[in-house]
Amino acid sequence: MTMGGLSIVVDVTPIRTDGANGGAKPFVLHLIEGLAAQGPHKYTLLTTANNHDQFESFEAFGLARWCVEGLVAPIGLHAAGFDLLYCPMTAPLFAESGVPTVCTLYDLQHLAHPWFFSSEELAHRANFYRDLVERADHVVCISRFSRRSVLQHLPIPAERTSATHIAIHQRLHEQSSDDAWHQLASLGLLRCRFTFYPANFWPHKNHKML
Repeated sequence: MTMGGLSIVVDVTPIRTDGANGGAKPFVLHLIEGLAAQGPHKYTLLTTANNHDQFESFEAFGLARWCVEGLVAPIGLHAAGFDLLYCPMTAPLFAESGVPTVCTLYDLQHLAHPWFFSSEELAHRANFYRDLVERADHVVCISRFSRRSVLQHLPIPAERTSATHIAIHQRLHEQSSDDAWHQLASLGLLRCRFTFYPANFWPHKNHKML
């Protein structure tokens, strides 16, 4: 434990440099910034060779980076003096004995809509969530609905779960009508009616119905 706070390691190794993480990625990035700003804890980010440079700017918030490319768990978190492992992308990849592990869970949509997934992906997710149940000390769900789904479908005690809603971050700023239309015109959208739907082209986003 650091003076006045915990030494927390945050696993961001699943974060991609493209849009493959969907809305989870901007949530995680803003959450890390917010946590660092609150203090008094010390944070270290576990990165890969592919995303290590992406998190360089976070050092300005006092966060350290540890590239774990090629390392296999356990990687020595307990020996390094870390008090907690946080996995904002759910998977407890680097969980180890002696370091409590907290994971964020977004949904269990593969159980509600299995037809969106291949048999291989369903098998992967079954193993994925089995690992979560076995290795996570606490699971933070992003909604009460997600928490109810967890308690309904996964063999995990209720006291090891909680629901914490995603906060509205401040990356969207108010603009005047003229400024907004000027920005839209730069995208080829003149003064016309349009629909903006910011979602990846995944089946459950239901672009077809829209």
